[in-house]
Amino acid sequence: MPAPKSSNRNDAFNVLSETSGVMGENNDCGVKAVAAATGVSYMRAHQALAKLGREEKKGTPVGYIHAAIEQFGFRLVDQNGGATHFTYDSRGFDVEYFTQHYPGAHKKLQSVTTHHPERFPKATVWAGRTFLMLTNGGGHIVCIKDGETIDWTKGKAKRAFLIVEVVPA
Repeated sequence: MPAPKSSNRNDAFNVLSETSGVMGENNDCGVKAVAAATGVSYMRAHQALAKLGREEKKGTPVGYIHAAIEQFGFRLVDQNGGATHFTYDSRGFDVEYFTQHYPGAHKKLQSVTTHHPERFPKATVWAGRTFLMLTNGGGHIVCIKDGETIDWTKGKAKRAFLIVEVVPA
């Protein structure tokens, strides 16, 4: 059964959720993040991750997400533009890289959350770019595209554990 639409979700996430629901999937945030970040359909992302070893209705190892992103012609880079290893062991990222673009006292924030792209829409760091954000100590992955959180966490403040940018290869 498709996930109910919520006022805090966007059309892109609703489409992904409807396909996921029809397939009876869950624990598929990695599939949704890959699809949203690369612009491929949920089905293509699902198939690519299955070929890499993802089991249905189970979470997706970040190594599979990284490999799928590359298969679709993209690469992951850190805040310095360098290639990055996308693993649960990749602790931290440069919080100030993001917060320096925030208004006033928010520049001093000590963390970045899934709510920030839309809370600070004039922060140019998010505009025209695509990011993957690991949250919950690395247990959930979110796509942020052009300043919009494409995930159920939209409007919620889930703290980032790691943020990497998705760029064309």
